[in-house]
Amino acid sequence: SLVFFSVSSFFCYIWYMSSFDIVIQVPSKAKSDIEFLLKYKKPSFPCNVDYLLYIVGKLIQIPQYNSKLKNLHKVPLYSLILRYELGKNYKKYLDYLINNKVIETDNHYIVSSPEHEGKCKCYGLVKKYRSSKLTDHTITKKSLLKQILKWKEKVFKEYENDELLTKLYGMMDGFNIDIDSATTKLDSMLDNKEINQRQHDLELNKCIKINNKKETSLSLFITKDSYNRVHTNFTNLSKIIRENYLYHNGNKVTGVDIVSSQASLLCSTFSEYRDSLKMVNENPFEVTDLPKNEDVREKYVNKLNNYTGKHIYLDINRTVNYFDLDPTLMIEKTSKEISKYIQAMSTEGIYEFFQFKYDEMFGVNKDRKDVKKRWISYVFGKSYTKVPTNEELYMIYSIWNAEFPMLNKIMNHFKSADYKTLAHTLQRKEADLIFNKVCPAIDSELG
Repeated sequence: SLVFFSVSSFFCYIWYMSSFDIVIQVPSKAKSDIEFLLKYKKPSFPCNVDYLLYIVGKLIQIPQYNSKLKNLHKVPLYSLILRYELGKNYKKYLDYLINNKVIETDNHYIVSSPEHEGKCKCYGLVKKYRSSKLTDHTITKKSLLKQILKWKEKVFKEYENDELLTKLYGMMDGFNIDIDSATTKLDSMLDNKEINQRQHDLELNKCIKINNKKETSLSLFITKDSYNRVHTNFTNLSKIIRENYLYHNGNKVTGVDIVSSQASLLCSTFSEYRDSLKMVNENPFEVTDLPKNEDVREKYVNKLNNYTGKHIYLDINRTVNYFDLDPTLMIEKTSKEISKYIQAMSTEGIYEFFQFKYDEMFGVNKDRKDVKKRWISYVFGKSYTKVPTNEELYMIYSIWNAEFPMLNKIMNHFKSADYKTLAHTLQRKEADLIFNKVCPAIDSELG
């Protein structure tokens, strides 16, 4: 987790934290096995149990705070961070755990990205530890504690000029969770088999960390990803905990949602594309350098077997007409469909509009929740230049093509190089709206 602090309290914090230990969660069976290994199969290099268990703890902790990773057996560990926190022997620690079948790796690595410097491989616990009950382990090795704190300081310095991020971190100190009620609820869900023991322990641990911030500020973290979205302890709490047991300065917290936000952001992306076409059409000799889909990085690379994954693109190329249509006609058609789309959003709603079309075109009665799921899956799924053969995809594709044929072509063009580019673009737009417009307004008006 990345941790940030207000500038005024930072150096006081470092001094204050020097007397604290760090508590991590590790599978109890893995802990006992590592302690046994260090006693009877000593490594050839200096090694303290805290270093090995800290790595294992990361494999448990990272999926807690990244929803994209929570269902994966292997998660990325960045070499830059490992080297900084664990020192020059970090590779030896990893190899020792791999050779003794505590952890495993796929040997694919991710090279540097806008979000992370350096490269990383993905690691995970071997199967026998994945369902093992979690137990607390206290990191007491002073050299490791010192390096962890130094890493937090380094990360903080990169963001200390971000005034709003610092204010948000300052606000977090006022949050707490009704731990008794949350525990009762999680116990009930466990008894009813709605969650398993591991999920119960991890979720409860998140709550305890938030409530233990008076003991150690390492409990709280705040960070921005490469799409400028802000992540904290609270964005990763389960919905049940967040909506029912989260308080701020004694007041129950209420969540506020933007209705059809992805549909609205998609519409604004269509409008930007239309406007860029207008600009090129009206000023053909002034546009000399059209932006291209820039390859940010090769996602997965493994030199051992020459495997290279798909490329990751920075943004959508919105300014080129790929459709062999008369530009004026294309702009006119796009504008009409955007108006129709906005009309649907501002009256019955875009999902309700598609719900009606399912019934009208196919005689299929779908509820709104199912229509929304199908709509989002289609919009953020792969590009379709041909009519899909899958029945569900065929229906949603056909509705788009019948009601918004030009927008459907444009949307599939957006996804033609890498379908994830559209989702990443909308994430950046959403982050810009919330972080750069809504949050400053709230701060200005309400403090």
